[in-house]
Amino acid sequence: HIRIVNGTNRCNGRVELFHDGQWKRVCSSDWGKEAADVVCSEISCGSPVQSATQYFGEGQGLYGIKANCAGNETSISKCMLQEFRETCIDATITCMSKLNDISRFTTNLLQF
Repeated sequence: HIRIVNGTNRCNGRVELFHDGQWKRVCSSDWGKEAADVVCSEISCGSPVQSATQYFGEGQGLYGIKANCAGNETSISKCMLQEFRETCIDATITCMSKLNDISRFTTNLLQF
């Protein structure tokens, strides 16, 4: 299971993974476009527009999970996962679903 927390909507925030019976932070080490693609797809939020560059609060625990993805996985849990035993900097994501695109476009139109 995956969840996106502390964002402004369900498609952006800090990435957490349920692993070994508890929620763990996903670390930004090895975090790239491939992992972002998998996460955005898994949560039905379209494509990533930003990852690992925003701050959505600090996850719990000093250590976390590294996720190394090829980009074709159907879930982040199918990526190569490894416990990260160093200080973890949280992976974050912003996905842009078609619904969000339409909403943003409509909002921009209303501002004219």
